Amino acid sequence: MRYSLNSVLVNKMIVDTHCHLNDEELYPIREELIKDAINNGVKKIVVVGYDVKSSKKAIDICKEYPNICYALVGIHPSNISDNVDIDLKEIEELLKEKCVIGIGEIGLDYHYEPFDSIVQKDIFIKQIKLADKYNLPIIIHTRDAMGDTIDILKDNSKYIRNNGIMHCYSGSSEIAKECIKLGFYISYGGPLTFTNNKVSKEVIKTIPKEYLLFETDAPYLSPHPLRGTTNKPSNIRYVINEASKLLNIDCNELIDIEYENFMRLFKL
Repeated sequence: MRYSLNSVLVNKMIVDTHCHLNDEELYPIREELIKDAINNGVKKIVVVGYDVKSSKKAIDICKEYPNICYALVGIHPSNISDNVDIDLKEIEELLKEKCVIGIGEIGLDYHYEPFDSIVQKDIFIKQIKLADKYNLPIIIHTRDAMGDTIDILKDNSKYIRNNGIMHCYSGSSEIAKECIKLGFYISYGGPLTFTNNKVSKEVIKTIPKEYLLFETDAPYLSPHPLRGTTNKPSNIRYVINEASKLLNIDCNELIDIEYENFMRLFKL
């Protein structure tokens, strides 16, 4: 029996593998959002950094909610500052915090001009190597840059010994296969539920279940039918419900599969 979006799954272990409770919009109401998530069966929330300040906030949230929230720290390609070398040293210091379970989100973003692809690639590679140094997985952001992203991951595969996640995946099944060969899990978010997103609805059917993860990317990318509203971790249930329908798997079984994948990837 598929679970209702309104039911409270107190005995399940739903994971939101990527959200931004450290965002300026969500941070002031984080307590309310975390309680709402828990009441809707979400027991693990990964708070993702995108620069030094947000990474520190992610850690602060995890210290407030141990064993519920976990932190990722890193520099997003669109948040590279003029002091990036200093920022990278600060990120490395943050990796020593126990609640930090990976580096992210990192990668390439060629969507908004102007951008410097050479600088983005350099910082991306440096963070890949940093993750390897500390035996941590990496969480990849790629937008309008999939070709260069895959090339960098292949060229630096010897530094990707701890796997990673393709965050909010929207690519083809062929590229997904390449990512999985490199050790990456494929994560789907709100766009999977969009009625016009026919590509992702087909591609997810080709992903081995042991490599599937789900996320909200809150406060962004609210799922259908909530598009246009502020996203929150409890909305992960809409994504899982849609995946359940597409994969013809009972929601409770899919929740268990994702939880096992999450725990395996992050060695928790």
